[in-house]
Amino acid sequence: MTLETLPDPLVIGEEAEVTIATGRQRACVVPVTSLLSRQEGAGVLKVAQGRLIFQPVTVGISDGTRVAVLAGLEEGDLVAVQPGTLKPGGRVRPVPAAPEGKGG
Repeated sequence: MTLETLPDPLVIGEEAEVTIATGRQRACVVPVTSLLSRQEGAGVLKVAQGRLIFQPVTVGISDGTRVAVLAGLEEGDLVAVQPGTLKPGGRVRPVPAAPEGKGG
C-alpha cells in the first residue's frame, strides 16, 4: 500500500481500516447452487416452453452464494435454483422464489 500523504504524526503499529475493490461486473446473477458442471463446461438448467434444457454459460465473479453469468443467459430467463436430480427434457412448472430474507 502506498500513501499519497503520510499521517501526522506517523505512529508505528497504528491500525487502519481500508476497503479494497476486487472487481465489478454487470451481468445476470444466479445462485451458485444453479450451476452444473459437464464435460462441455459450466451450465444451468433453463426453463424453455415448460421443459428443462442444459444451457451452457460463461461465469464471472462470485461472492460465494451468487455468481455472475457473463454469457448464456438473458435477463428474465428462468433457471432451476437447485437442480438436484432434475434432468434436461423434464417438464417443470416454475414457481416464484421467496423474497430474500423470507421463508419459502
